[in-house]
Amino acid sequence: MCLTNICDLLDAANCMLPRRAVSPGYLHDPETTAAKFVNCPDVDWDRLYKTGDIVEFDPSGDLHFVGRVDRQVKVRGFRIELEEIETAMMKAGCAQAAVRVSPQGALVAYFVSSDMVGANLRDRLAQWLSDYKIPQPFVALPRLPQKPSGKVDLEALPLFGDISDQQLASTNSDAESARLDSIFLLWAKELSVSPEILHSSSNFRELGGTSLNLLRILVQIEKQYGVKISFADFLKTPTPHFIYRTLKQHEHQISA
Repeated sequence: MCLTNICDLLDAANCMLPRRAVSPGYLHDPETTAAKFVNCPDVDWDRLYKTGDIVEFDPSGDLHFVGRVDRQVKVRGFRIELEEIETAMMKAGCAQAAVRVSPQGALVAYFVSSDMVGANLRDRLAQWLSDYKIPQPFVALPRLPQKPSGKVDLEALPLFGDISDQQLASTNSDAESARLDSIFLLWAKELSVSPEILHSSSNFRELGGTSLNLLRILVQIEKQYGVKISFADFLKTPTPHFIYRTLKQHEHQISA
């Protein structure tokens, strides 16, 4: 598909360059040339080169780098740029940050920071990222493994079975862990699933939740915490993290 007006591009997409700005192709490699160059006869550019960079326009018309195509993943039905999350983590105050997908299909965030735990980081990320892009769990490390090139060695990052209790414990405050555990148990009981498979971004619909299940969950939340959450609000972001964030916002309003 070719763009007849590049200014119409509003969502993040693969950045492509006109052929005259690059070489005609890869020397003695017709397969790579065919994969990287797109025929576009309906515009003056003739052919476009796919750079692999994901970019997007801001409201003022400036182009911004988002990430790389080769680090785009699909988690719970959503396409996610891992570099976008890492950039937000650095903006939130991490000295180093990396994100990978676990074998179980969860987004796991690794970070280095001397004054921040996962609870603080999660709240800060909510300023820039949608709920489905916020990782769970967060793992605090003294430093991130690096390749000789200086880039983070993602394959050397510890997976769930290699993460110590201390590293996981340092990513969540006791209050946050207790509240999330309470929400997980409520979901597990109502949806007849094991609490071990639940995480902050678990999707209510994907777990087979019905309107009756949701009614019972929201009634229990109101009884337990005194906070009323509407069906409409919850269904916009049907995750445990949305409930947790709503309860926390309610606490802040009361204490203000």
